[in-house]
Amino acid sequence: MEIKIEKITLKKGSERFVLDYLKEDEEDFREIEERVEEILSRVRREGDRAIYYYLKKFDKIDKLPPYPLKASEEEMDDAYKKVERDVIASLEIMIDRVREFHKHQIKETWSVFNEEGSIYGTIIRPLKRVGIYVPGGRAAYPSTVVMGVVPALLAGVKEIAITTPPSNDFSVSPYVLVASKLLGIKEIYKMGGVYAIGALAYGTETITPVDKIVGPGNVYVTIAKKLVWGNVDIDSLAGPSEVVVIGEEGIDPEGIALDLMSQAEHDPYARSIFITPSKVLIEKVKKAIGNMIDAQPRKEIILSSLLNRGMFIEVEDI
Repeated sequence: MEIKIEKITLKKGSERFVLDYLKEDEEDFREIEERVEEILSRVRREGDRAIYYYLKKFDKIDKLPPYPLKASEEEMDDAYKKVERDVIASLEIMIDRVREFHKHQIKETWSVFNEEGSIYGTIIRPLKRVGIYVPGGRAAYPSTVVMGVVPALLAGVKEIAITTPPSNDFSVSPYVLVASKLLGIKEIYKMGGVYAIGALAYGTETITPVDKIVGPGNVYVTIAKKLVWGNVDIDSLAGPSEVVVIGEEGIDPEGIALDLMSQAEHDPYARSIFITPSKVLIEKVKKAIGNMIDAQPRKEIILSSLLNRGMFIEVEDI
């Protein structure tokens, strides 16, 4: 397959072109922000009724509400029958390693008396309740469960709620359920996207609001986190994914192609840019992408991202 990714030749003094090109995102994001605001507002007003509405609209859940939004203990137990033993073992190793890393970041309360009898210091208290957004759709992200839950547990957070998008049959990834159960988390809600962020931030009749929301998502989730910040704390605005690869002749074009596709598969709004002084290398990378694209499970998303937001930039030198 021939991949027609936009290519420009950048000469010294023409850097403004790239900056103007990237600013085109702002118009797209303003339109998205308006749609996100509408969804958040409805969740805030209507609570569970809005959640059921958006589950049907966006996730094609054809059930008669009200029905439980939280995964049951039975579903959590059944997940163990569906996940390979070596995957469970790998998750257990990952949990240990992530815990070992983050335990060195734990902060402790401290205080000092000075000669005049004054006391000063810092009191460290954990947040009471944290929400973790775990992306879903065509891929499963048990690693996001581990990377979100382990630091919260080490910090002393008592209540942790996970939310993840369901499949059309209203099931959620068994890998996400197993990772949650390994960490002792029982509160997993089957909802995703903007309305899930709204439920965590504002609460509903059945979902208690959280103090902080963490976890990655697509551009809609990222903008939703931005808009609820202030009502709740957030970790960061992590998305859409971006990557810039810089290379010259002699570098493996397949490696570059994989780097670009590994980011493009996250989101149609992801941006993958390759900068090189070599026309020949650009053609080799394009050919490598074309040779590998059909084997990618998220082919359509990769193509959408690369064709609409990818770029090859030929420069005079690096």
